[in-house]
Formats: sequence, structure tokens, C-alpha cells
Amino acid sequence: MKIISERELEKLKQGDTEPLADIFQAIYQHCVDQVYYLSDCPSHDAEDLVMDSLFVLREKVMHDEYQNQNVQSFVISVALNKWKNRRRKYNRTVFVDSEELVRLKNEKTIDDSSLESLMEKENQAIRIALERSEGKCGQLLRKNLYDGIALEILMAELGYSSYAVIKSTKSRCMKKLRLAIASLLNENHG
Repeated sequence: MKIISERELEKLKQGDTEPLADIFQAIYQHCVDQVYYLSDCPSHDAEDLVMDSLFVLREKVMHDEYQNQNVQSFVISVALNKWKNRRRKYNRTVFVDSEELVRLKNEKTIDDSSLESLMEKENQAIRIALERSEGKCGQLLRKNLYDGIALEILMAELGYSSYAVIKSTKSRCMKKLRLAIASLLNENHG
């Protein structure tokens, strides 16, 4: 099964799970194999990603947002995007001034005071950059990063229309923050 028929789409929209079970039986193993092969993730993760993608498919159909023709390619694409997002989440960038790092690496031993000094400079740059963040970006980042308020709660509090919107806004704001931090660190050493 590669294409969902109009009849099956209508059944899914009405909450019937039979078409989803048929889709699952028809494409599950192929999708798991493809996700495993394309992402190089562990097999149990590939299985979880495909299951999550099938739920995304169901949600898209129920909200009349499903536009694809090929179910397999949709499920595989969603699973691969979920894997990339998961990898990106756990591979965060650490703010380090490259010149200072090179200097420290070239020294035979790194004493604790040099390391503490570098960390203090980075922490100070992060604080200053966050304090200088203005508007919605500043408000969002301070409440989320400093106050630890979840994006789901901030979504309603700050007037965002959906979780996807607040998440992408935070991503853009974090990019601006990283640039500001890098600039501050360069000012201190330039």
C-alpha cells in the first residue's frame, strides 16, 4: 500500500482505526528498515520513530492537513526528521572562544584557574547577551532559559498560536543569542 484511498481517508477522519491498522501492516517493516538504513539509528529507535510517524499521519489526516500521495515516503520522511531533531537536541553547541581554547590546548597543562577564568568569561557573555535580548525574543528566552518555564505554558502566556510557532521562534532567538555571545567573547579578546 503506497497510496491512501479517499474512502480510507474519510474513515480515518471519522476516527476509524481500521485503515491505520491496514497501513501499519502494509508498510511498517519496510519503513523501519529504510529509517534504520538511512539514519544509522539503533533498530529500536527506528521502530519508535516509525510508530510516532504513523501517529503524525493520523493527526494530519484528522486535521485535513495530509497532502502526500505516497504513505511510505511520508512516514519515512517524518521519522527521519524526528531522528534529526533528536540528534540536534543532544548535540548542542557549547560556547567557547576559539582563540582562548587554542591557547589553552597549546599549554602543557591547564591549571584550574585558567579553566575557571574561561568558564566565567563565557558565563558572563551569556548573561550579558541574554540581558540585552529585547522584545519577544528576550522575553521568551529569559522565561524559558532562566525561569525554566516550559514552552507549552509560555505558548498561551505570550500569545503564540501553536507549539510549532513558539518552538521555531525560540530557535531563531537562540541563533541570535549565539551570535551575540560570540561577538561579546570576541570583543573581550580582540
